[in-house]
Amino acid sequence: MEDMETALTKEGILEELSSLIQGEEFYQHSTRIKELRSAYESLTEQEEKRQRSAFDQKEDKEEEEEFVFSANPLDVRFVELKAKYSLLIKEHKAKLAEEEKKSLELKTALLADLKSLVEEDMQEMGAAFAKFYAIRDAWNAAGQVNKSKFKQVQYDYSHFRDLFYYNVGIHDGLKKYDLKKNAEEKQAVIEDLKALIEESSFKKMEKSLKELQAKWDEIGPTSQDSWEKLKDAYWDLVNGIYEKLRIHYKALRETKARILEEKQAVLAKMEALFVEVTDFKNPKQWVELNDKINALHQEWKQSGFISKDKEEAIWLRFKELSDKLREQKNSYFEKLKAQNSKVQEIKRKLIEEAEALQDSKEWKSTSEKLIKLQKRWKESGSAQRKVDQQLWEQFRAVCDKFFNTKNTYFATLDDRQEANFVKKEALCTAITNAKTEAELKAKISEWQGVDFVPKKKIAQSEANFEKALATAAKNLKMDKDDLESLRFEAKLSALKEDENADVKIQAERNYVQTQIDKIKEEIHRFEENMGFFGQSKGSQKLKEVVEKRLQEAETQLNSWKDKLKMLK
Repeated sequence: MEDMETALTKEGILEELSSLIQGEEFYQHSTRIKELRSAYESLTEQEEKRQRSAFDQKEDKEEEEEFVFSANPLDVRFVELKAKYSLLIKEHKAKLAEEEKKSLELKTALLADLKSLVEEDMQEMGAAFAKFYAIRDAWNAAGQVNKSKFKQVQYDYSHFRDLFYYNVGIHDGLKKYDLKKNAEEKQAVIEDLKALIEESSFKKMEKSLKELQAKWDEIGPTSQDSWEKLKDAYWDLVNGIYEKLRIHYKALRETKARILEEKQAVLAKMEALFVEVTDFKNPKQWVELNDKINALHQEWKQSGFISKDKEEAIWLRFKELSDKLREQKNSYFEKLKAQNSKVQEIKRKLIEEAEALQDSKEWKSTSEKLIKLQKRWKESGSAQRKVDQQLWEQFRAVCDKFFNTKNTYFATLDDRQEANFVKKEALCTAITNAKTEAELKAKISEWQGVDFVPKKKIAQSEANFEKALATAAKNLKMDKDDLESLRFEAKLSALKEDENADVKIQAERNYVQTQIDKIKEEIHRFEENMGFFGQSKGSQKLKEVVEKRLQEAETQLNSWKDKLKMLK
């Protein structure tokens, strides 16, 4: 696993994952897909370690500056592919289960026919033989059944088949004929396996091998004296072909992995060079850069070739870096004259962005934004020394104002949350003793407007709130729907009073719309299912259950729609 992880990039993993998942036989690559997912997650861990290491080694970071991991944009695609693969596997299993179900139904019907033949329909031997062979051929042509049912179904079939043999008085003759015929069919499979060893296409060899194994398993038993010889010949050939496939794919993987590793090493050098130029301070370094780029291109060509789909992602990255370096070299001198004034303009804009954030109370998001502004500040370059120092002091003062306020806020957070808990407990008592619905609504709104409580007391606070609501509803003779409506109105009132009312109301609106969409899908599914019920007594009972659930879903839908209207 470690070798594979070092040989892959996130782009390569995503491309291979996409290729495997989109293939018709995606379900046969579960092991490889699991390896790729593990490799991707390992690369993400490595990215975070590198970012953290770089952060820890910074000499000029602020005392209050905190590490923030910058996620790779490719991670979104990775999550999408995992979800798609899970859905495809689920659909594949459902399809397989349906096929096994149909096969079981067919074989069950054939068993009934065979039982009827053995017990009732043996007067006309010619017709009996014809019917028996028809049942046997249909049985052999039927697909696989679920493993949990296979043993019993196969046992029943063998039982009635043997009864037939005995009933016609020629059991031994028929059995010998079948054993001989089965031996001939198995020998034919062996001959096909011998020919398959010489197959030049390994993909065709692997596919044909699986088909021949399935054919072997479907053939009935042979006589004991021929079985051992057939079995040994069969497994010698099968194991030999699998060994040939294993050696081929191992060598292929090793070669591709080696070449890919070499190309990734060259890419790493180009990436290092791309980072190195940020420290260039004179024109001579830019002139020497061109020779270094040409040497890396030559090293890339000499490393060898792998499949286009494996190499394309890192080649595009390599070429992108190469092109960018050449562009930087070509534009370096013409940018040099205008650099000072441009850097000053950038830093003044960064100060304006920081000033717009300095009074924010969104601690996490604002911290991330300011840290990103600090990173952009460092990446913007240097202006005239005196002006640059003045701009830095101004920028730092703005950042310090926010972070000092943030530190003061969190230093007293525990006391505030404890006070919030006490306040909510008092409001629970007021809710319990509410005399009118208006008073109850006001107290609920007030309770919901109180900020966070300590984590270890969240469950207790919520439980006391629900208990107080139940008691108040009982005292005021309110039913469940009235209480739910009142509760939502109170919640909406609390949201409107919040300092981030617009954001929180929009979030609540999105949540309610999501619930509406889910219930609509459920109603649609119920309505489709109604069309499948027949007129039997059992079907009618199930239909009544579905109708009841449909009515409940429609009631819930109306309730959520009312809430959405209140939020608009």
